[in-house]
Amino acid sequence: MRDDAGRSSVSPEGRQIAFISGRKEAEIWVMGSDGGDARRVAQAGADGRFLQVQWSPDGRRLAYMKSAAGGNAPKISIESLDPTTGDTRQMFSSPGLQSFSWTAEGKLFLALQEPPPNEHDTNLWQASVRADGALDSAPHQVTKWAGFSFWDLSATADGRRLAFVKSGSQADVYIGKLDQRRLQLADVRRLTLNEHDDLPSAWTSDGAVLFYSDRNGHFDIFRQDPTAEQAEQVLGSSEDKLKPEFNADGKWLLYWRSDQKDSQHSRKLMKMSIAGGAVTPVLEGKPGAEFHCARSKPICVLAESDPHAQEVIFSRFDVESGEKTQIASSPRTGTSDLTWSLGADGSTIAFADAQETGTTVRTFTLPESKSREYDLKGVVATGIASLSSGWLLTSSSLRGNELVYVSHAGQVQQLWSSSSPLSAPVSNDGQMVAFGLASQDSNAWLLEQK
Repeated sequence: MRDDAGRSSVSPEGRQIAFISGRKEAEIWVMGSDGGDARRVAQAGADGRFLQVQWSPDGRRLAYMKSAAGGNAPKISIESLDPTTGDTRQMFSSPGLQSFSWTAEGKLFLALQEPPPNEHDTNLWQASVRADGALDSAPHQVTKWAGFSFWDLSATADGRRLAFVKSGSQADVYIGKLDQRRLQLADVRRLTLNEHDDLPSAWTSDGAVLFYSDRNGHFDIFRQDPTAEQAEQVLGSSEDKLKPEFNADGKWLLYWRSDQKDSQHSRKLMKMSIAGGAVTPVLEGKPGAEFHCARSKPICVLAESDPHAQEVIFSRFDVESGEKTQIASSPRTGTSDLTWSLGADGSTIAFADAQETGTTVRTFTLPESKSREYDLKGVVATGIASLSSGWLLTSSSLRGNELVYVSHAGQVQQLWSSSSPLSAPVSNDGQMVAFGLASQDSNAWLLEQK
């Protein structure tokens, strides 16, 4: 009926369908039940995203849940919209909001996250609501359950039963053998076998995967040989440590120190001496900054985005002093996380600028900063890794999830596909590949009001 369409809702009389559209999920459209007469009725803005859409019980308004950037955490709210006049009003807002359902009995059910230390649990709250979307009462809690999550709430026509999805996602490290001559990825398997989030960031010089995991209650740094069943902890402490890499001579382990309460401000890059274990700061980067170190040359590069100028600045930095020197820059049209890679010898930068329908890969040969572009239709990059003969990209969109190879000549070849989102590809000498796969456990549940 419709391409690039996500979550949807059928109007009470069955004649219209409202749905969220676009890779960024930033548009709401309404069409007839046969797929015709489609029109856009709402946009979430440059930093916004729609999470859920639902018709009001009388079919005159739409209600939607929206996430928008603001302060130290995204603002999540429910708004109602008259799709004919465009009249919009806010119904409810909370950073812990996960889902909602507007029932025929004039009730608004809300799934709200519990405060720390139980922030992984959600419970149901209820408020009275008028036909125009205004609340008649403050929400009050109706369930007090542990170990539950409520997503995609919906109600029967009489409002007596609620359906919801109880789900959870988990990121795992997968590895495979790459045959660059035949362009094949073989023996793909899951490396990390625990029940926590594990994300790869690099290969070590002796052939182990370096990754970070929240298995200790916060993100610590681990390594695991492909032949081993268990990982070894490299660095653990009470703070989150993200995206670790070794510099070329293996003297320093570098990583981002994360402050979840201050995510909108600068990021602090830290280093740990392998010889002595001392941890000291290297530099501060802008929000969203990323770094990479070359595997065979003493070169480390920092990428920082300037959202006002729509530009990415690449700077070489000294691990000892933290001093930066700009070496290249690239225009940026996408708004996703910075996705780029550094060649093994530090002579090439590849920046993947992802848009809704494809990705532009811009490469820079250093030190002269000579550039080249590759337009990849249908590839929406979530990660990129350099090879001697080209690049590996993970791509995740409504069309599917895949690991693809792109040669220096622009040849594109799918190596592996999955039903789950892929990210963070890393390769050592082009023979082994590690990447992140986010699997999800979801089941439908039904609640009946007594």
